[in-house]
Amino acid sequence: MVFAAALPVLVGEVRLGSRRADVIWTMSPAERREMFYSRLLSGLDAAKEIRLYGLGDFLRERMLAERRTSNAAQSRCSSRPWPACRAPWYPS
Repeated sequence: MVFAAALPVLVGEVRLGSRRADVIWTMSPAERREMFYSRLLSGLDAAKEIRLYGLGDFLRERMLAERRTSNAAQSRCSSRPWPACRAPWYPS
């Protein structure tokens, strides 16, 4: 009896976990790009060229755009039921 009552919850949790894994898998390139921009902006080697060419604001905006994309996908996954838990380009 207890197993029969827990079965729908188990199925739902497995589906939700699968969707969360898909979001993490699809968002990892965006997070890697964000880390790249962050290291580029804070590294001593690139600082001279970034200042010389005035690329600081451009790179910062690119980094923040990647962060916003990642945050939006993760908040969609954590704050809503499982059908909404998908990456922005994930097929419905």
